[in-house]
Amino acid sequence: MKCLSKIAVVAGVCLFATSLASVVVGQRADAPRALPSGRANQIVADNCLVALVEERNVPAEEAGVLVKVNVKEGDRVAAFKRRIPQLTPRALDPKGTVYPEDEIVPLAEVDKSLPLLQRQVAAKEYEKAIDNAENPVSIEYARKQRDVAQANFEKGAEANSKQRGAISQMEMVQRKLEWDAGELRIQQAEHDQKQAVLDANVKAAELANAEQAMNHRDIHSPIDGVVVQLYVHQGEWVRPGDPVFRIINLKKLRVQASLNTAECDPKSVRGREVRVTTTITDRDGNPRDVSMPGRVVFVNPEIKSGGRFAVWAEVENQQTPDGEYVLWPGMKASMVVDLNSTPKINENANLRRAE
Repeated sequence: MKCLSKIAVVAGVCLFATSLASVVVGQRADAPRALPSGRANQIVADNCLVALVEERNVPAEEAGVLVKVNVKEGDRVAAFKRRIPQLTPRALDPKGTVYPEDEIVPLAEVDKSLPLLQRQVAAKEYEKAIDNAENPVSIEYARKQRDVAQANFEKGAEANSKQRGAISQMEMVQRKLEWDAGELRIQQAEHDQKQAVLDANVKAAELANAEQAMNHRDIHSPIDGVVVQLYVHQGEWVRPGDPVFRIINLKKLRVQASLNTAECDPKSVRGREVRVTTTITDRDGNPRDVSMPGRVVFVNPEIKSGGRFAVWAEVENQQTPDGEYVLWPGMKASMVVDLNSTPKINENANLRRAE
């Protein structure tokens, strides 16, 4: 009887231990989540981290005093693509400007007093070179001289044909020499004009260089984004390469998740569509969920302990009615990976394979 009681107690302990182990296993962070019916081909990841895709420390390109700062922290700025000046004979206006630039206000400006003078000098020299290159007077005058010398020689030849020895042989040689010299003067004038065109091209390059020196003192953002930090302030000295602003782009963000090989094969999530959900507070202080689509852009091939691997998805950030972005870097969100969606192939990866 005592033996049967002991067996019953042991059996009860084993059953309790088995149940407890099942509960513990069910609560593991890396265990697959139970999905509702109809979502068997979806992977859910919680506590995902929202991070930046694009951020830049915008530097100064030239040394000098920062004479003007046009933005402050929190201002939204647009990307600027600098154009290389293309100079033509009609590129100058009376003030010596290379051409009318688009009205884009730079983030900040470095002192331009010296390069401004250099550009004005280069503009005048370029204008002078263009005038010389387009001046046809030398060639026309050489042709007139040639025509006169030719006519003089032909008249002498005609006189000698009517009366032998009317014009001496030495005089005819001299007239022929003047005619030939006229032809050579034309060639020399044409050569000089070609050199003038080359000189104008050199002056155009010098003017373009002066214009670039001016442009490089305007500090622009290479990306769309928001100014979040100023490293240098108006009146301070900057050197080439010194960061002046930090810009972050909130239009497109990265959502970093950690998945488990027990849930899915890492290759099966590459390029799949995702839906990212986060909770925000509206103007009335009420929390509400906001979802937005995205796509997996990176699957880390390194499997960590416990079968964990990193997955990155990119989403186009949404904006609230008052223009604020919903997702901010550092926020937490949940992400659902749709394994039924058509994966999008990385075009850059295809290019590398083709090479």
